[in-house]
Amino acid sequence: MPSSSVLRVAIWTAVSSTAQATDDKASLPAQEAAGRAYAERIGGIVVAVYKVPGHTRDLVLWSDAESSMPAYRQLREACEAGAFDVLYAYDMDRLGRDPALSTQAVSLVQRAGAEVYLETAPHELGTNSVGQRYIHAIQSVRAQEDSALRVQRRRAGMRRRIESGLPGNHFPYGYTPTRDPRSGDVVGAAVDPEGERAVRFVTAHYLAGDSYASIVRGLERAGIPTARGGQWAGNVVRNMMENDVYAGIVEGYGARARSD
Repeated sequence: MPSSSVLRVAIWTAVSSTAQATDDKASLPAQEAAGRAYAERIGGIVVAVYKVPGHTRDLVLWSDAESSMPAYRQLREACEAGAFDVLYAYDMDRLGRDPALSTQAVSLVQRAGAEVYLETAPHELGTNSVGQRYIHAIQSVRAQEDSALRVQRRRAGMRRRIESGLPGNHFPYGYTPTRDPRSGDVVGAAVDPEGERAVRFVTAHYLAGDSYASIVRGLERAGIPTARGGQWAGNVVRNMMENDVYAGIVEGYGARARSD
């Protein structure tokens, strides 16, 4: 790392899904704010902020990461140009949900003569030892184990929902979830009148042999709105007709049940 008195800090921010990256969510801004606070603590200046609006655990190769998320390409180019001295990240799993990818990120930065600073494993700059690399590796494996456990718990929860006669993820178009007033848990669904009108229209024309495109045009002519007020699309109509919940069947995650 250069001996310049003013350290150049790049901030890496990342979330696990695109839903967490919307403007109303605080995760990405909070990570950036923490990085800027760190830069201020060490008397550095922020020269770049990289944002990954949704990781996937399927990414292992750096080339795949670059092709799907520009932040990885930008990081590589900045390393090649020697554009920063410290890469700040909140945790190892922010650099990559798979340990192989996060380790590649650390290696890339270190080969460029810079350091990776993790908020959850702080160290004094300039002392990035073999022990520190072991900490990075341990954090990567731990993050992967935590992720696998979350997936396992989610699948178990979805299976229990299905076994109780509820859809595993969400109710299809035309239904509004109803909740237990005490626990707040979803216990059933109510029919939305406007949604019911759309479902009946689509079903009738589908059974009559109309194409998806024709049904879309019919919905627009009839002035039937979509759930979010946008335009109808053929894939939306197709998904409605392929959803077995309308037929009272819920299945998935190894379970199958009849729905009320």
